[in-house]
Amino acid sequence: MKKGAVLKTRARVREITMEADGRARGALYYDLKGDLHEQLARVVVVCANGIGTPRLLLNSKSKYFPQGLANSSGMVGKCFMIHPFRFLEGIFEERMDGYHGPFGIPAFSQQFYETDLKRGFVRGYTFLLERSFGPLHQAWGSFVNQPVPWGADHHRVMRKRFAHIVRVTILGEDLPEETNRVELSSDRKDSNGIAAPRVVYAYSENSLKMLDHGSKMARKALEAAGAVEVLDSGIIAPAFHLMGTARMGSDARNSVIDAGNHAHDVKNLFIADGSCFTTSAAVNPTSTIGALALRTADSIWEHRRDWSG
Repeated sequence: MKKGAVLKTRARVREITMEADGRARGALYYDLKGDLHEQLARVVVVCANGIGTPRLLLNSKSKYFPQGLANSSGMVGKCFMIHPFRFLEGIFEERMDGYHGPFGIPAFSQQFYETDLKRGFVRGYTFLLERSFGPLHQAWGSFVNQPVPWGADHHRVMRKRFAHIVRVTILGEDLPEETNRVELSSDRKDSNGIAAPRVVYAYSENSLKMLDHGSKMARKALEAAGAVEVLDSGIIAPAFHLMGTARMGSDARNSVIDAGNHAHDVKNLFIADGSCFTTSAAVNPTSTIGALALRTADSIWEHRRDWSG
């Protein structure tokens, strides 16, 4: 912002507009009062992640793109991915004091990251050894959703668990499947009248087998370390990291953007977020998204003469 960038907060983009020559013209957006404006731009960069990006592209229909912007392949919104998760907490007799200090991941293992067909599934997962939170979080059931009981046993169980927990998180690799998708709702709209996203997702059989294997290995590790009890979250509702709905690829017939995050169909449109992922990998996506965004910015600057005409 010190260099001259203008940040417009509480601005909700309705659609990306187009020029007759096939270039993106800019964006129509609502301000806080609900008034509609158009922001013109030489280059448009979309960074709304795995749900917001396809929603915006699908809402940006025109005579040039009747099925949604940059969607000649029909792949916008397809192959929605998250990260399959499962949590196990080992209770130890000695204090672990994992709630002290900032939350983080002090250790991880990728022993089961690569494909081994003997396990009954492809790809794999990362073990994350994560820190815990304070007493209220523990009382509510922590990440395994097993609350400390109220009543006569409350203090006994709380003393047993709090500060005595080591948590292992299983972070699995989700595979791209076209049945998992983001589309526009036919009957729900936001407060500006823009069609809401409708997310269709289910864990694949591969992901369920992966999480079951991870649970067994995590339990084995915790018990070998001395845990006197292991709490298992079981299969949790999908919620983490949103990827894959504007996938990257070299073939415009089955992908939305190229290797430089540039839309195949629109010369001056870029997508720089988790929607470009072709697979989820079994690690957090933020560092990769940041790296792709930096590379995209460098590319836009290097080709800045292309956007002047």
